[in-house]
Amino acid sequence: MTESPLLPVGSASFAGDPRLLPEVRRIGERYGMDYTDDAAVRVMLSHHEAAIRRTGRSAPVRVAGLTIVTGVIWPFVIPELLQHPGFDDTENFHVADATRNFHVADATRNFLLAYAVPALLLIVGVGLAVRVHRTARRQLRHPELVGYRTVLAATRACGVPLAHIPDWLVGRGTSTGTSGASAAGVREAAPLPAYELPPAYEPADREAVPEVPEPAPEPAPATVPRQEIPAVPRKPFAVTEFEALADKGGWHDEIGFLLIVVAAIGAGWGYVDDKPVGYLIAVVLAAVGVWVWLTGRAQGKVREGLREEAEEYVRRLTAAQAAGATIPALSPALTRLAADGEKSGKAM
Repeated sequence: MTESPLLPVGSASFAGDPRLLPEVRRIGERYGMDYTDDAAVRVMLSHHEAAIRRTGRSAPVRVAGLTIVTGVIWPFVIPELLQHPGFDDTENFHVADATRNFHVADATRNFLLAYAVPALLLIVGVGLAVRVHRTARRQLRHPELVGYRTVLAATRACGVPLAHIPDWLVGRGTSTGTSGASAAGVREAAPLPAYELPPAYEPADREAVPEVPEPAPEPAPATVPRQEIPAVPRKPFAVTEFEALADKGGWHDEIGFLLIVVAAIGAGWGYVDDKPVGYLIAVVLAAVGVWVWLTGRAQGKVREGLREEAEEYVRRLTAAQAAGATIPALSPALTRLAADGEKSGKAM
Protein backbone atom coordinates (compact mmCIF):
# COMPACT_ATOMS: atom_id res chain seq x y z
CA MET A 1 0.00 0.00 0.00
CA THR A 2 1.33 3.46 -0.92
CA GLU A 3 2.03 5.63 2.11
CA SER A 4 2.65 9.34 2.45
CA PRO A 5 6.24 10.43 3.00
CA LEU A 6 7.42 11.52 6.42
CA LEU A 7 7.15 15.29 6.71
CA PRO A 8 9.72 17.38 8.57
CA VAL A 9 6.94 18.36 10.98
CA GLY A 10 3.24 17.50 11.14
CA SER A 11 0.50 20.09 11.47
CA ALA A 12 -0.50 18.64 14.87
CA SER A 13 2.86 19.80 16.26
CA PHE A 14 1.99 23.44 15.56
CA ALA A 15 -0.40 23.44 18.53
CA GLY A 16 2.46 22.84 20.97
CA ASP A 17 3.14 26.58 21.28
CA PRO A 18 0.29 29.15 21.40
CA ARG A 19 2.31 31.47 19.14
CA LEU A 20 3.24 28.90 16.51
CA LEU A 21 -0.07 27.98 14.92
CA PRO A 22 -1.16 31.62 14.28
CA GLU A 23 2.34 32.34 12.96
CA VAL A 24 2.16 29.39 10.55
CA ARG A 25 -1.21 30.57 9.31
CA ARG A 26 0.13 34.10 8.85
CA ILE A 27 3.08 32.75 6.84
CA GLY A 28 0.67 30.72 4.75
CA GLU A 29 -1.42 33.79 3.97
CA ARG A 30 1.71 35.68 2.94
CA TYR A 31 2.85 32.97 0.49
CA GLY A 32 -0.54 31.68 -0.63
CA MET A 33 -0.25 28.19 0.84
CA ASP A 34 -2.00 26.41 3.70
CA TYR A 35 0.92 24.86 5.58
CA THR A 36 -1.42 23.36 8.18
CA ASP A 37 -2.81 20.94 5.59
CA ASP A 38 -0.43 17.98 5.63
CA ALA A 39 -1.89 16.45 2.46
CA ALA A 40 -1.46 19.71 0.51
CA VAL A 41 2.08 20.14 1.85
CA ARG A 42 3.01 16.61 0.74
CA VAL A 43 1.69 17.29 -2.77
CA MET A 44 3.52 20.62 -2.91
CA LEU A 45 6.83 19.14 -1.78
CA SER A 46 6.55 16.19 -4.19
CA HIS A 47 5.84 18.54 -7.10
CA HIS A 48 8.80 20.84 -6.43
CA GLU A 49 11.19 17.97 -5.67
CA ALA A 50 10.30 16.29 -8.96
CA ALA A 51 10.85 19.57 -10.84
CA ILE A 52 14.26 20.15 -9.23
CA ARG A 53 15.37 16.56 -9.90
CA ARG A 54 14.26 16.84 -13.54
CA THR A 55 16.45 19.91 -13.86
CA GLY A 56 19.41 17.96 -12.46
CA ARG A 57 18.86 15.15 -14.99
CA SER A 58 18.04 17.33 -17.99
CA ALA A 59 19.83 17.22 -21.36
CA PRO A 60 21.84 20.44 -20.69
CA VAL A 61 23.43 18.75 -17.67
CA ARG A 62 24.61 15.79 -19.75
CA VAL A 63 25.80 18.02 -22.59
CA ALA A 64 27.66 20.27 -20.13
CA GLY A 65 29.41 17.31 -18.52
CA LEU A 66 30.35 15.81 -21.87
CA THR A 67 31.75 19.05 -23.28
CA ILE A 68 33.72 19.85 -20.12
CA VAL A 69 35.27 16.37 -19.99
CA THR A 70 36.09 16.56 -23.70
CA GLY A 71 37.60 20.02 -23.27
CA VAL A 72 39.81 18.82 -20.42
CA ILE A 73 41.03 15.67 -22.19
CA TRP A 74 41.46 17.28 -25.63
CA PRO A 75 44.80 19.13 -25.00
CA PHE A 76 46.41 15.90 -23.78
CA VAL A 77 45.30 13.77 -26.73
CA ILE A 78 45.09 15.92 -29.86
CA PRO A 79 48.65 17.37 -29.73
CA GLU A 80 49.99 13.82 -29.71
CA LEU A 81 47.88 12.96 -32.74
CA LEU A 82 49.11 16.06 -34.55
CA GLN A 83 52.63 14.74 -34.26
CA HIS A 84 51.62 11.63 -36.19
CA PRO A 85 53.14 11.47 -39.72
CA GLY A 86 49.67 11.46 -41.22
CA PHE A 87 49.19 15.04 -40.10
CA ASP A 88 52.38 16.35 -41.69
CA ASP A 89 50.81 16.83 -45.13
CA THR A 90 49.56 20.41 -45.16
CA GLU A 91 48.58 20.58 -48.82
CA ASN A 92 44.90 20.42 -47.92
CA PHE A 93 45.05 23.32 -45.44
CA HIS A 94 44.44 26.35 -47.68
CA VAL A 95 42.23 29.37 -47.17
CA ALA A 96 40.63 31.01 -50.19
CA ASP A 97 40.95 34.75 -50.36
CA ALA A 98 39.30 37.13 -52.78
CA THR A 99 42.62 37.85 -54.42
CA ARG A 100 44.99 35.08 -53.45
CA ASN A 101 45.43 31.72 -51.67
CA PHE A 102 47.67 31.56 -48.67
CA HIS A 103 49.00 28.64 -46.70
CA VAL A 104 48.27 28.39 -42.97
CA ALA A 105 51.40 27.69 -40.94
CA ASP A 106 51.60 24.35 -39.17
CA ALA A 107 52.22 26.00 -35.83
CA THR A 108 49.08 28.13 -36.08
CA ARG A 109 47.00 25.19 -37.24
CA ASN A 110 48.26 22.97 -34.47
CA PHE A 111 47.66 25.66 -31.85
CA LEU A 112 44.07 26.21 -33.00
CA LEU A 113 43.31 22.50 -33.04
CA ALA A 114 45.05 21.74 -29.75
CA TYR A 115 43.91 24.69 -27.62
CA ALA A 116 41.29 26.87 -29.29
CA VAL A 117 38.80 24.02 -29.75
CA PRO A 118 38.99 22.76 -26.13
CA ALA A 119 38.75 26.34 -24.88
CA LEU A 120 35.53 26.73 -26.84
CA LEU A 121 34.23 23.43 -25.48
CA LEU A 122 35.00 24.49 -21.92
CA ILE A 123 33.24 27.82 -22.42
CA VAL A 124 30.13 26.09 -23.78
CA GLY A 125 30.15 23.45 -21.02
CA VAL A 126 30.64 25.94 -18.18
CA GLY A 127 27.95 28.18 -19.67
CA LEU A 128 25.45 25.33 -19.74
CA ALA A 129 26.37 24.30 -16.18
CA VAL A 130 25.87 27.88 -14.94
CA ARG A 131 22.51 28.03 -16.72
CA VAL A 132 21.33 24.80 -15.07
CA HIS A 133 22.61 26.00 -11.68
CA ARG A 134 20.67 29.25 -11.98
CA THR A 135 17.54 27.37 -12.99
CA ALA A 136 17.79 25.15 -9.92
CA ARG A 137 18.40 28.15 -7.66
CA ARG A 138 15.35 29.86 -9.14
CA GLN A 139 13.25 26.77 -8.45
CA LEU A 140 14.43 26.77 -4.83
CA ARG A 141 13.28 30.37 -4.51
CA HIS A 142 9.68 29.49 -5.41
CA PRO A 143 7.34 31.29 -2.97
CA GLU A 144 5.80 28.04 -1.73
CA LEU A 145 9.23 26.64 -0.81
CA VAL A 146 10.37 29.94 0.71
CA GLY A 147 7.25 29.95 2.85
CA TYR A 148 7.74 26.34 3.94
CA ARG A 149 11.35 26.97 4.93
CA THR A 150 10.08 29.92 6.97
CA VAL A 151 7.54 27.63 8.65
CA LEU A 152 10.31 25.17 9.54
CA ALA A 153 12.44 28.00 10.91
CA ALA A 154 9.54 29.24 13.05
CA THR A 155 8.87 25.69 14.25
CA ARG A 156 12.48 25.21 15.27
CA ALA A 157 12.48 28.63 16.98
CA CYS A 158 9.66 27.35 19.21
CA GLY A 159 11.72 24.34 20.21
CA VAL A 160 9.56 21.87 18.29
CA PRO A 161 11.88 19.20 16.82
CA LEU A 162 12.05 18.63 13.09
CA ALA A 163 12.10 14.98 12.08
CA HIS A 164 14.36 15.74 9.11
CA ILE A 165 15.07 18.42 6.55
CA PRO A 166 15.19 17.14 2.95
CA ASP A 167 18.53 17.93 1.33
CA TRP A 168 16.89 19.13 -1.88
CA LEU A 169 14.72 21.61 0.06
CA VAL A 170 17.75 23.54 1.33
CA GLY A 171 19.95 22.92 -1.72
CA ARG A 172 22.30 20.57 0.09
CA GLY A 173 24.12 17.63 -1.45
CA THR A 174 22.23 14.42 -0.98
CA SER A 175 25.38 12.55 0.05
CA THR A 176 25.74 14.43 3.34
CA GLY A 177 22.89 12.67 5.05
CA THR A 178 22.61 15.37 7.71
CA SER A 179 19.47 16.04 9.69
CA GLY A 180 18.12 19.29 11.02
CA ALA A 181 21.22 21.38 10.38
CA SER A 182 23.86 21.52 7.77
CA ALA A 183 27.01 19.52 8.23
CA ALA A 184 30.27 21.28 8.91
CA GLY A 185 31.74 22.63 5.71
CA VAL A 186 28.63 21.83 3.64
CA ARG A 187 27.07 24.91 2.09
CA GLU A 188 23.31 25.12 1.68
CA ALA A 189 21.99 27.02 -1.33
CA ALA A 190 18.72 27.84 0.45
CA PRO A 191 19.17 27.42 4.23
CA LEU A 192 16.41 27.90 6.76
CA PRO A 193 16.17 31.61 7.57
CA ALA A 194 16.81 33.02 11.01
CA TYR A 195 13.44 33.47 12.66
CA GLU A 196 12.18 34.90 15.94
CA LEU A 197 8.58 34.50 16.97
CA PRO A 198 6.84 37.61 18.30
CA PRO A 199 6.64 37.64 22.12
CA ALA A 200 3.36 36.91 23.80
CA TYR A 201 1.23 40.03 24.25
CA GLU A 202 1.58 41.79 27.57
CA PRO A 203 0.24 45.34 28.25
CA ALA A 204 3.01 47.87 28.75
CA ASP A 205 1.17 49.50 31.63
CA ARG A 206 -1.03 47.09 33.48
CA GLU A 207 -2.49 49.88 35.68
CA ALA A 208 -3.69 51.79 32.58
CA VAL A 209 -5.71 48.83 31.39
CA PRO A 210 -9.26 49.11 32.69
CA GLU A 211 -10.47 46.21 34.69
CA VAL A 212 -13.27 44.29 33.08
CA PRO A 213 -15.60 42.41 35.37
CA GLU A 214 -15.37 38.72 34.91
CA PRO A 215 -18.49 37.11 33.48
CA ALA A 216 -20.44 34.65 35.53
CA PRO A 217 -19.07 31.15 35.17
CA GLU A 218 -20.94 29.03 32.69
CA PRO A 219 -22.00 25.54 33.54
CA ALA A 220 -19.42 22.94 32.69
CA PRO A 221 -20.13 21.23 29.37
CA ALA A 222 -20.65 17.56 29.12
CA THR A 223 -17.45 15.58 29.22
CA VAL A 224 -16.13 14.92 25.72
CA PRO A 225 -13.74 12.07 25.28
CA ARG A 226 -10.29 13.47 24.52
CA GLN A 227 -8.49 12.15 21.50
CA GLU A 228 -5.20 10.77 22.71
CA ILE A 229 -2.06 11.62 20.77
CA PRO A 230 -0.14 8.44 20.02
CA ALA A 231 3.28 8.05 21.51
CA VAL A 232 6.35 8.03 19.29
CA PRO A 233 7.22 4.40 18.48
CA ARG A 234 10.15 3.03 20.45
CA LYS A 235 13.26 2.47 18.40
CA PRO A 236 14.09 -1.26 18.13
CA PHE A 237 17.62 -2.45 18.75
CA ALA A 238 17.87 -3.62 15.12
CA VAL A 239 17.34 -0.02 13.99
CA THR A 240 20.12 1.15 16.30
CA GLU A 241 22.41 -1.47 14.75
CA PHE A 242 21.41 -0.29 11.27
CA GLU A 243 22.31 3.29 12.19
CA ALA A 244 25.72 2.12 13.40
CA LEU A 245 26.43 0.09 10.24
CA ALA A 246 24.86 2.43 7.69
CA ASP A 247 28.00 4.51 7.12
CA LYS A 248 30.48 1.63 7.42
CA GLY A 249 31.83 -0.40 4.54
CA GLY A 250 30.95 0.25 0.93
CA TRP A 251 34.58 0.07 -0.20
CA HIS A 252 35.00 -3.71 -0.17
CA ASP A 253 33.92 -4.26 -3.78
CA GLU A 254 36.28 -1.59 -5.13
CA ILE A 255 39.29 -2.66 -3.05
CA GLY A 256 38.68 -6.37 -3.76
CA PHE A 257 38.46 -5.74 -7.50
CA LEU A 258 41.59 -3.57 -7.43
CA LEU A 259 43.55 -6.26 -5.60
CA ILE A 260 42.49 -8.90 -8.13
CA VAL A 261 43.53 -6.62 -11.02
CA VAL A 262 46.93 -6.05 -9.41
CA ALA A 263 47.22 -9.82 -8.89
CA ALA A 264 46.55 -10.36 -12.60
CA ILE A 265 49.23 -7.80 -13.46
CA GLY A 266 51.65 -9.57 -11.15
CA ALA A 267 50.90 -12.92 -12.78
CA GLY A 268 51.46 -11.39 -16.22
CA TRP A 269 54.76 -9.90 -15.11
CA GLY A 270 55.86 -13.26 -13.71
CA TYR A 271 54.96 -15.01 -16.96
CA VAL A 272 56.60 -12.47 -19.31
CA ASP A 273 59.83 -12.00 -17.33
CA ASP A 274 59.90 -15.53 -15.95
CA LYS A 275 59.79 -14.26 -12.35
CA PRO A 276 58.34 -16.78 -9.88
CA VAL A 277 57.88 -13.98 -7.34
CA GLY A 278 55.24 -12.54 -9.66
CA TYR A 279 53.11 -15.66 -9.25
CA LEU A 280 53.55 -15.51 -5.48
CA ILE A 281 52.41 -11.87 -5.39
CA ALA A 282 49.45 -12.77 -7.61
CA VAL A 283 48.31 -15.60 -5.34
CA VAL A 284 48.59 -13.50 -2.16
CA LEU A 285 46.82 -10.46 -3.61
CA ALA A 286 44.09 -12.56 -5.21
CA ALA A 287 43.44 -14.34 -1.90
CA VAL A 288 43.27 -11.03 -0.03
CA GLY A 289 41.02 -9.52 -2.70
CA VAL A 290 38.56 -12.42 -2.54
CA TRP A 291 38.55 -12.25 1.27
CA VAL A 292 37.84 -8.51 1.23
CA TRP A 293 35.04 -8.97 -1.30
CA LEU A 294 33.42 -11.80 0.69
CA THR A 295 33.66 -9.73 3.90
CA GLY A 296 31.91 -6.80 2.23
CA ARG A 297 29.26 -9.08 0.77
CA ALA A 298 28.49 -10.58 4.20
CA GLN A 299 28.35 -7.12 5.76
CA GLY A 300 26.03 -5.96 3.01
CA LYS A 301 23.63 -8.85 3.67
CA VAL A 302 23.52 -7.96 7.37
CA ARG A 303 22.90 -4.32 6.52
CA GLU A 304 20.08 -5.20 4.13
CA GLY A 305 18.40 -7.32 6.78
CA LEU A 306 18.59 -4.48 9.29
CA ARG A 307 17.39 -2.03 6.64
CA GLU A 308 14.03 -3.80 6.50
CA GLU A 309 13.59 -3.21 10.23
CA ALA A 310 14.58 0.44 9.80
CA GLU A 311 12.11 0.91 6.94
CA GLU A 312 9.33 -0.55 9.10
CA TYR A 313 10.32 1.85 11.90
CA VAL A 314 10.11 4.83 9.52
CA ARG A 315 6.66 3.62 8.43
CA ARG A 316 5.53 3.56 12.06
CA LEU A 317 6.93 7.06 12.59
CA THR A 318 5.01 8.28 9.54
CA ALA A 319 1.77 6.78 10.86
CA ALA A 320 2.35 8.33 14.29
CA GLN A 321 3.02 11.73 12.72
CA ALA A 322 -0.21 11.50 10.70
CA ALA A 323 -2.04 10.76 13.97
CA GLY A 324 -0.64 13.88 15.63
CA ALA A 325 2.61 12.79 17.26
CA THR A 326 5.67 15.04 17.17
CA ILE A 327 8.57 13.09 15.67
CA PRO A 328 12.04 13.82 17.08
CA ALA A 329 14.99 14.54 14.82
CA LEU A 330 16.05 11.46 12.89
CA SER A 331 19.58 10.16 12.61
CA PRO A 332 21.42 10.63 9.29
CA ALA A 333 20.77 6.99 8.33
CA LEU A 334 17.02 7.26 8.94
CA THR A 335 16.97 10.64 7.22
CA ARG A 336 18.29 8.97 4.07
CA LEU A 337 15.58 6.32 4.34
CA ALA A 338 12.93 9.02 4.62
CA ALA A 339 14.45 10.81 1.61
CA ASP A 340 14.40 7.57 -0.39
CA GLY A 341 10.73 7.23 0.51
CA GLU A 342 10.04 10.71 -0.87
CA LYS A 343 11.79 9.86 -4.14
CA SER A 344 9.72 6.72 -4.62
CA GLY A 345 6.48 8.36 -3.56
CA LYS A 346 6.17 6.46 -0.26
CA ALA A 347 7.74 6.48 3.16
CA MET A 348 9.58 3.19 2.92
